[in-house]
Amino acid sequence: MFESLQIEEYVNESLELASRFINYNPYKDDDEEEMDEEDDYELSDLDDEDDDDGSGVSWKLRREAARLVSVIPEHHPLSLPALLRIDLDPLTIQLGDDNTTVVTETLRTLTKIFRYSVTEGPYYTLKF
Repeated sequence: MFESLQIEEYVNESLELASRFINYNPYKDDDEEEMDEEDDYELSDLDDEDDDDGSGVSWKLRREAARLVSVIPEHHPLSLPALLRIDLDPLTIQLGDDNTTVVTETLRTLTKIFRYSVTEGPYYTLKF
Protein backbone atom coordinates (compact mmCIF):
# COMPACT_ATOMS: atom_id res chain seq x y z
CA MET A 1 0.00 0.00 0.00
CA PHE A 2 2.72 2.48 0.96
CA GLU A 3 5.12 1.36 -1.77
CA SER A 4 3.65 3.88 -4.19
CA LEU A 5 4.09 6.80 -1.81
CA GLN A 6 7.40 8.61 -2.02
CA ILE A 7 7.63 9.48 1.66
CA GLU A 8 11.38 8.90 1.90
CA GLU A 9 12.09 12.39 0.63
CA TYR A 10 9.97 13.93 3.40
CA VAL A 11 11.03 11.79 6.37
CA ASN A 12 14.21 13.59 7.46
CA GLU A 13 12.69 17.02 6.89
CA SER A 14 9.62 16.05 8.92
CA LEU A 15 11.75 14.66 11.75
CA GLU A 16 13.89 17.81 11.83
CA LEU A 17 10.82 20.03 11.84
CA ALA A 18 9.29 18.00 14.67
CA SER A 19 12.57 18.30 16.57
CA ARG A 20 12.35 22.08 16.40
CA PHE A 21 8.81 22.12 17.75
CA ILE A 22 9.07 19.41 20.40
CA ASN A 23 10.68 21.87 22.80
CA TYR A 24 9.13 25.09 21.51
CA ASN A 25 7.76 27.07 24.45
CA PRO A 26 7.69 30.87 24.15
CA TYR A 27 6.42 31.13 27.73
CA LYS A 28 9.36 29.34 29.34
CA ASP A 29 11.17 31.53 31.87
CA ASP A 30 14.76 30.48 31.32
CA ASP A 31 17.54 32.29 29.51
CA GLU A 32 18.13 29.84 26.68
CA GLU A 33 16.36 30.34 23.39
CA GLU A 34 14.27 27.37 22.26
CA MET A 35 14.30 28.49 18.64
CA ASP A 36 16.73 30.75 16.81
CA GLU A 37 15.47 34.14 15.70
CA GLU A 38 16.70 33.32 12.21
CA ASP A 39 14.33 30.36 11.77
CA ASP A 40 12.29 30.23 8.61
CA TYR A 41 9.16 29.23 10.51
CA GLU A 42 6.80 31.97 11.56
CA LEU A 43 4.77 31.27 14.68
CA SER A 44 3.15 34.67 15.10
CA ASP A 45 -0.26 33.24 14.20
CA LEU A 46 -0.04 30.87 17.15
CA ASP A 47 1.07 33.65 19.49
CA ASP A 48 -2.12 35.59 18.79
CA GLU A 49 -4.35 32.78 20.02
CA ASP A 50 -3.17 32.71 23.64
CA ASP A 51 -5.34 31.11 26.27
CA ASP A 52 -6.57 33.31 29.10
CA ASP A 53 -4.27 31.65 31.63
CA GLY A 54 -1.15 32.85 29.79
CA SER A 55 0.05 29.39 28.83
CA GLY A 56 -0.87 29.82 25.16
CA VAL A 57 -1.30 27.03 22.68
CA SER A 58 2.35 26.12 22.31
CA TRP A 59 1.73 22.96 24.34
CA LYS A 60 -0.49 21.72 21.48
CA LEU A 61 2.36 22.23 19.04
CA ARG A 62 4.76 20.32 21.32
CA ARG A 63 2.24 17.49 21.77
CA GLU A 64 1.57 17.16 18.04
CA ALA A 65 5.29 17.27 17.22
CA ALA A 66 5.81 14.31 19.56
CA ARG A 67 2.86 12.53 17.97
CA LEU A 68 4.31 13.09 14.48
CA VAL A 69 7.58 11.51 15.58
CA SER A 70 5.73 8.40 16.74
CA VAL A 71 3.78 7.99 13.50
CA ILE A 72 6.68 8.23 11.04
CA PRO A 73 8.46 4.95 11.89
CA GLU A 74 5.09 3.20 12.06
CA HIS A 75 4.66 3.81 8.33
CA HIS A 76 8.33 4.00 7.37
CA PRO A 77 10.44 1.69 9.60
CA LEU A 78 13.67 2.63 7.83
CA SER A 79 13.39 6.08 9.42
CA LEU A 80 14.29 4.70 12.86
CA PRO A 81 18.05 5.56 12.76
CA ALA A 82 17.30 9.14 11.64
CA LEU A 83 14.60 9.45 14.29
CA LEU A 84 16.97 8.32 17.03
CA ARG A 85 19.66 10.71 15.79
CA ILE A 86 17.40 13.74 15.36
CA ASP A 87 14.56 13.47 17.89
CA LEU A 88 15.58 11.28 20.82
CA ASP A 89 17.34 14.04 22.80
CA PRO A 90 14.54 16.62 22.36
CA LEU A 91 11.97 14.02 23.39
CA THR A 92 13.96 13.09 26.48
CA ILE A 93 14.23 16.76 27.48
CA GLN A 94 10.49 17.16 26.93
CA LEU A 95 9.75 14.70 29.75
CA GLY A 96 10.29 17.69 32.05
CA ASP A 97 7.55 19.78 30.40
CA ASP A 98 5.12 21.65 32.67
CA ASN A 99 2.11 20.41 30.70
CA THR A 100 1.06 16.86 31.62
CA THR A 101 -0.59 16.33 28.23
CA VAL A 102 2.74 16.96 26.51
CA VAL A 103 4.57 14.65 28.92
CA THR A 104 1.97 11.92 28.38
CA GLU A 105 2.27 12.12 24.60
CA THR A 106 6.07 12.20 24.87
CA LEU A 107 5.98 9.02 26.98
CA ARG A 108 3.72 7.35 24.41
CA THR A 109 6.11 8.37 21.65
CA LEU A 110 9.18 7.11 23.51
CA THR A 111 7.40 3.84 24.26
CA LYS A 112 6.64 3.36 20.56
CA ILE A 113 10.24 4.21 19.63
CA PHE A 114 11.56 1.62 22.08
CA ARG A 115 9.13 -0.97 20.70
CA TYR A 116 10.30 -0.21 17.17
CA SER A 117 13.93 -0.47 18.31
CA VAL A 118 13.87 -4.01 19.72
CA THR A 119 15.26 -6.82 17.59
CA GLU A 120 11.74 -8.17 17.05
CA GLY A 121 10.49 -4.72 16.01
CA PRO A 122 9.64 -3.57 12.50
CA TYR A 123 13.08 -2.09 11.75
CA TYR A 124 15.02 -5.29 12.39
CA THR A 125 12.45 -7.64 10.87
CA LEU A 126 12.25 -5.91 7.49
CA LYS A 127 12.65 -8.26 4.58
CA PHE A 128 14.15 -6.91 1.38
